[in-house]
Amino acid sequence: MVKSPFLRVKDVSATGVESPTLADRDTFNITNPLVITDNATGFGRSYRFLGSVGFNYQLAGSLSLATTIGIVYDKTRESFFIPGKGVTMDTVNSAIVTSRSGSMVKSFFFIV
Repeated sequence: MVKSPFLRVKDVSATGVESPTLADRDTFNITNPLVITDNATGFGRSYRFLGSVGFNYQLAGSLSLATTIGIVYDKTRESFFIPGKGVTMDTVNSAIVTSRSGSMVKSFFFIV
C-alpha cells in the first residue's frame, strides 16, 4: 500500500491534538496501512493425515501376494476480517462493501 508520509495515521482534532484512534482513508482515498496491520485479522490452520497399511500373503512355496493401501487427508480452515474504517471501499458484484469478513474450509481425501 502507498500512503504519503506527510499524512497522519491517527485522527487529529481541530486544535491539533492527536487522538489514539486510527484515521480513516485520506483525502486521496488511500487506505491507512496501520488499520490493516493493527485491526485486520487473519487465521489459518491446516491438518494432514497420512497413513498406509500393507499386507503380505504367502500362498504356496515361492508364490506370494503383497498389497499396500495408502490414505491422504488434508483439511485447511481460513478466516479473515478487514475493518471498514480506514480501508478503501471495495466493489463486490453489484454492491459496495466496507467491512469484509469471510471463511473457507477445504478438504482433500485420496486413497492410493
